[in-house]
Amino acid sequence: MHPLILSGEEYYLGAFFSKFYEHNLESLANNTGIFTPDDDILTKYAGAFKDGLLRAMKLSYVKVNGKSSLDELFPNGITLAGVGDTLKTFQAIDHLGNTIQLSDLQKQKTAIISVDVGCGSCKQQCASVPDLFDGTGVRVIFVSDRDELETTSFIKEYVRDESVIYDDRMTISNLLYLGEAPYLMLISDDLKIIFKNGISDIATDAEPAINDFIQ
Repeated sequence: MHPLILSGEEYYLGAFFSKFYEHNLESLANNTGIFTPDDDILTKYAGAFKDGLLRAMKLSYVKVNGKSSLDELFPNGITLAGVGDTLKTFQAIDHLGNTIQLSDLQKQKTAIISVDVGCGSCKQQCASVPDLFDGTGVRVIFVSDRDELETTSFIKEYVRDESVIYDDRMTISNLLYLGEAPYLMLISDDLKIIFKNGISDIATDAEPAINDFIQ
């Protein structure tokens, strides 16, 4: 493999490419920054590589499995939502009937928390996360995995001024590639995804990332 030459400098990309070994289209779409290189100078190249690789893999997937299978796997299209990506599409209705769209998220930092409202410990865990944002101006949005009826108790017990999205059909979860609840996603005011991971333990999984995010 020949080195890539950028601005007269040679860059060997073997270590970067090795990260993609044995990954398929689905695992790349659920990436957590796999396309982000260690070297800042390679960032521009990495974006072009990501677009090209995904186009090629998408065409291959359709050829082997058919377009209907691709649409079933990615009902909202392959709009990556991994760490380092810029969020390109988002729209939902919250529990108060307000529309939340991409332009709203651009105005301030946002935390999206996926919660399993059928699990007592998950509800308590997720409900304590907004406390870490007190006084920071970060907007908090809960994504419930149930419908309005099943989410009512969670709203009454735990929700203060946060928005709650009913996502019993997994529309938002599929769009953002949210993992199994409890799950946290942090988005900067320029729509870049800063953090995305499960939060089984807030002190170790969420708090360090949140502290960096609000600085």
